[in-house]
Amino acid sequence: MDYSTDIYRSTAVSWTLHALKSLLGLKTVRNKIIKKFYPLIKNITKAETFDAFQSPEALLAYCAEIMHYQPYVVFTASNQAEATAEPETHYQTFYLDNVTKHLYMIDPSRKNKADGIYTPFIARNTIQPFYEQHGYVCEFIEMTNPAQSSERDVFCQSWSLYILLNFLQDGLHAVPIPRKQLERYTVLLNFYQVIITDIPSLKKELTKEYVSELEANKKIILTDGTEADYQYLLAMDPVSLLWQMQAADML
Repeated sequence: MDYSTDIYRSTAVSWTLHALKSLLGLKTVRNKIIKKFYPLIKNITKAETFDAFQSPEALLAYCAEIMHYQPYVVFTASNQAEATAEPETHYQTFYLDNVTKHLYMIDPSRKNKADGIYTPFIARNTIQPFYEQHGYVCEFIEMTNPAQSSERDVFCQSWSLYILLNFLQDGLHAVPIPRKQLERYTVLLNFYQVIITDIPSLKKELTKEYVSELEANKKIILTDGTEADYQYLLAMDPVSLLWQMQAADML
């Protein structure tokens, strides 16, 4: 379906992007994407995703457990929601090399070997100290530019996964990230379109997540719209919208 002239297009695009953000924060989806685009992945059944509401104790217990799996384990963790007065539920990814005892950390907002617009609290305050106490060398993966340099960019779930895949495929290197925001979103939009194409089951999952987001936020939608507006948005196809989207729609 062509939504190019649809008056609801911009609203539906926003909810589609929100659904994508939520979808790529799920362990099952992240692991499915990793397996598809890096078939050689080791210990994928041990790859966990810790969201902002899971306890530090559970994370540390997991960190202790995966030290016993060789050659490596990848995992994801978000800053904890209650950790600061103004929580940054910022996703970071990790590659734990248990052969060389090396932990590689990925912060999508990192800039010039320093913190960017978001602080990797979970990496620096919880995960890094734990592994250093066990004799691991810990370092952040470098990028040519930060993937996130604007607080309007809330796609840390997507960027952390994209950068991890780049690291898995090409090894230790400065991951290439465009300098300009529009070019970065071109990269990210292409990533979305590729995974939806190459993993057909994600189409249904995206549609389900889109509907779920609308249902959860119905009161907000009805603040500026009618029940008919809401029902129309529900009937729109997020997969078609994704294919018709331009990088500028993400700005």
